[in-house]
Amino acid sequence: MTKQQILQLEKNKDAECLARFGDLERAKSYYAKQNGIYTAYIENIENLKNGFATPVKVYKMNRLPN
Repeated sequence: MTKQQILQLEKNKDAECLARFGDLERAKSYYAKQNGIYTAYIENIENLKNGFATPVKVYKMNRLPN
């Protein structure tokens, strides 16, 4: 899914942001053990507010897109 698709699902309450991670592999490793369907995107580095910001945003899907 693209960032725009995920943000549209969040706007429609079909997905909710759960966490941020430093890299996609850690997010995959953690959420692979959890029940539910998850998606994520990596924020553009220029959009991060400071050096400690984590670029991977993880969302739990409340409903699958059509």
